[in-house]
Amino acid sequence: LNEALDLWSELTLKQNINPEHIIIGGDSSGGNLALALMLKLKDTGSALPNSIFLLSPWTDMTASGESYVKNYKRDVEIGDKNGMFDGQTKQKLLSSYLYDYIGDNNRTDPYISPAFADYSDFPPMLLFAGEDEMLLDDTLTVYEKAKKSGVDVKLETQPKMFHSYVLYTNYMPESQHSYQTLKEFIADRLK
Repeated sequence: LNEALDLWSELTLKQNINPEHIIIGGDSSGGNLALALMLKLKDTGSALPNSIFLLSPWTDMTASGESYVKNYKRDVEIGDKNGMFDGQTKQKLLSSYLYDYIGDNNRTDPYISPAFADYSDFPPMLLFAGEDEMLLDDTLTVYEKAKKSGVDVKLETQPKMFHSYVLYTNYMPESQHSYQTLKEFIADRLK
């Protein structure tokens, strides 16, 4: 997060780039970082970027969403078609190296798990998620919280799609459609 803040300062203060000309985006853990950066900028009273887009953001480090269980066998990117997301699987996940960066910090801290954040005063947002991905509820939680906070937020989900499906534009029409939506969002926001 500190490196992202340093880059933000480099762009906006040293290079004098207007935040209105910057769109922040991220995929999966990069979506987490993008949201943490936005929260830090908001909490410190810094100027916020024009908008933000998130592709299957990983926002809940407690893995509490029902989609972890429901979509575990269906998510071909990060699930296991032969497995079951039970208490043991969840504990194994939460103890894995993927969470090492958290250390002893609280997993519900909004800078660690943006699913627990307040989204008031956020700029426009565009979120994508596959309906068969384990992290679907991570995305839906952020969407609902932003919407309730009055943020101009849009959500695109695709049936039978998995984690980070948007990145597979060379293989699937659903990915191509969502990628086109993303391109249009960026073009509209920078007019």
